[in-house]
Amino acid sequence: MKPPKKDSFDGELPHEHESNKKKQPDDAASKKSKKDKSPHLPALTCSLHPKVFIVMISLIDNSGWFRRPCHSEKLFDNFSNRQALEVRHKFISYISLLLHELFEYGLIESDDKKCYLQVAARLIYCDEKPLNASNMSKQNYKTIHFPERYKKVIQKIEEFIKILEQANGTIFFRREKKSEK
Repeated sequence: MKPPKKDSFDGELPHEHESNKKKQPDDAASKKSKKDKSPHLPALTCSLHPKVFIVMISLIDNSGWFRRPCHSEKLFDNFSNRQALEVRHKFISYISLLLHELFEYGLIESDDKKCYLQVAARLIYCDEKPLNASNMSKQNYKTIHFPERYKKVIQKIEEFIKILEQANGTIFFRREKKSEK
């Protein structure tokens, strides 16, 4: 075997050159499978005790906020983009505030540090379209800052939280706000 010409491999030895490397079947398969996989979608998770979770699900299912028979457990640990719930238009503020309060009390989380409203908006539809997380956030702002106008919504959500506290046997505490430096 002749020695390689000077600068022919840019400092690589002949056995290190890419043209001499054989692709391993595992390498090709792993690259293909990574490319074919859909991106990981975040999901809402619930930190309630299973018995309290069942109470929350039954409260939501029996609320009358949804068009079809509701199975709200599909809202949690759901990594798909398919519709889980169909909310009635006039009850968007209720479900939005309920999710906000559950998040504030640390009872629900979203993985991958995504916004919980974005995850919920992907799964909850109204009039055959997914909800808009930005609109849900704006609605929560209005509801919280104008309590006299949204008195019914606030009372209903407070009832939900009180029932969940009774089922849990303890009082829930709100998350601490991050102090600004």
